[in-house]
Amino acid sequence: MKLRVLFLKKVHIFYFILAVLSLLFLILFLNYDKKTDVFAIVDEKTIIKSDLNGDGKEEILYINNENDKYYLQISSDNKSYTLVPDDKLATMGQYYPYFPMKINLIDVNRDKIPEIFVQSMEKGQCIQHIFYWNGSEFIDSFCSSNNIIGVIDSKSNRTPKIVSGNYNNNSISLAYYMHLNGNVEKITASDDLPGKEAVSGFINYIHSLPGGEAYKPNNVFSPNISVKDLNIISKMAVENKIYKFTDAYFVDTKFNSNGIASEYKWIINFKASPISASSNSERKSIILYLRKTTEANNPFKIASIEEKK
Repeated sequence: MKLRVLFLKKVHIFYFILAVLSLLFLILFLNYDKKTDVFAIVDEKTIIKSDLNGDGKEEILYINNENDKYYLQISSDNKSYTLVPDDKLATMGQYYPYFPMKINLIDVNRDKIPEIFVQSMEKGQCIQHIFYWNGSEFIDSFCSSNNIIGVIDSKSNRTPKIVSGNYNNNSISLAYYMHLNGNVEKITASDDLPGKEAVSGFINYIHSLPGGEAYKPNNVFSPNISVKDLNIISKMAVENKIYKFTDAYFVDTKFNSNGIASEYKWIINFKASPISASSNSERKSIILYLRKTTEANNPFKIASIEEKK
């Protein structure tokens, strides 16, 4: 009997240690996510602190606006690195109140060092850059004039993929890439992005405001979406403004046991212009969460809406 009691105590101790180690791992994992995944809408001058080269220390990313031009510089251990855009798109963009720069930090090659995603505009043209740390400097590995960029398989057991494309003529077209050995290479995707049609339908619906509020599309919103969330659209209509899509970013945020995405987060940005032209245009940003519905073929639809300040 005594031996049995001693055995049970050892088992309890073993499980206690295992639980503590699991908790520590979870805390470290969550802290790692917080440090590497950052999305920021940039004012004229902004500072972002994060480990950008994998040295375990916080670097400082300075975003400055001089003569309506953006300049980005990173300070690390008394060294400065200027983010130089590739010659194919040799600008970091200009500052517009209705289209400020967006910075996203996310690790897309699983080296525990985040890539720097830049979205901006210049003279009506959208600008995208992706910078990565090659061990000695930050290199522009991808650039385009598309107005949508995102990452899928961001936290699953699959290799992350970069998605870049355009909303144009009431629909969305996308291309898929992988960040391999310092290069961004185009790949062929076996499946189209779930919920893409719901997002384009949402943009079209917002474009119809304020007059088109009553004509809510049937194939865009989940049956379970709350009235509170839909009221965000009603408030936009009451503002009596015309909304024009500018750009968007998305990422998958939840996964099932097989590593397949069960939720997508989209940040959709619009230029909001008063119909009366009594004031200047401004940015309006909306966050969408897309999830599978129980309808036929389980399409992804918009299940939640938030306004991003």
